[in-house]
Amino acid sequence: MKKFFCVFLVILFVCCFSISVSAGKEPLDEIENYSIDIDMLQNGNAKVTYHFDWKVLDSESEGPLEYLYVGIPNKHISNILAISDNIKDISYSSSSDHEDGSFAKIYFHRKYYKDEEFSFDFSLVQGYLYILNDDGTVTYGFTPGWFPEIEIKNLEIAWNGNYVKSHNADLVDEWNRLVWKTSLGLGETEKLSCEVVYPQSRFEELPQDRQATNADDLTSTETFFIIIAIILLGVILLMIIVAVCDDGYGGGSRSTFFISSGGGSSCACASSCACACACAGGGRAGCSAKNIYGVDMNMLLKAAENVKNQKR
Repeated sequence: MKKFFCVFLVILFVCCFSISVSAGKEPLDEIENYSIDIDMLQNGNAKVTYHFDWKVLDSESEGPLEYLYVGIPNKHISNILAISDNIKDISYSSSSDHEDGSFAKIYFHRKYYKDEEFSFDFSLVQGYLYILNDDGTVTYGFTPGWFPEIEIKNLEIAWNGNYVKSHNADLVDEWNRLVWKTSLGLGETEKLSCEVVYPQSRFEELPQDRQATNADDLTSTETFFIIIAIILLGVILLMIIVAVCDDGYGGGSRSTFFISSGGGSSCACASSCACACACAGGGRAGCSAKNIYGVDMNMLLKAAENVKNQKR
């Protein structure tokens, strides 16, 4: 019983310390504009173009900004391209410095320092965004990545409105684009989720197995490595518990616990805020959608259910 109590106290301490460290941090950056343009392709995939107007507020605490992780809906992407000249390299990544997910990892040609403002653009083709409905329609959902520790003054999504049957957009502009607009204050976790319904005839054949519900199915190789990682993690955790409770509890000695990034600084985060940590190497980590499908599946499935109910 004493050992369980000891482990509980250690976990509680780490979590509380992590949250307090995160809450006490000043923002490193500010996003003036974050805009996304979406055009549907005939095969049911979406061409997504991202634009950012970014301002660095602090280049001392974690170093100048050299690279970024931008959360994207899921791993099923192709044709990821840098549009602006200041991007040195861009690629897909299945993790950021502090969490697993789906990201565009962007390296810039140079470092950006305090009070510098810059813009960058990139595009990609995104799949596995839809749910097929029984009435011959198809519902698309899209949730852009966000940055919990960075204020986003203006977040806007513009979706080509041709052939759309229904949507939850805020407005339709003069170019027949569906537009969603919001802003996210520092620390806000509210996100912007889009819903668009098309007739299935708008596209070529839409395979059942490419729906959003299948976006993160694991291959056998991925499953094997996950199992191995879980086993190793369990062994390490067991070793820590033994070290803490046998050497540090009731024996007149004490154990010291620390979290280090290996680069002279640390980033201690509870699991609920892991995506909020900026890495010490000069990068910033945004978040991708926090469910296994990469989009707001509750919203998407509810929208599909509404389509069915309207048919009845």
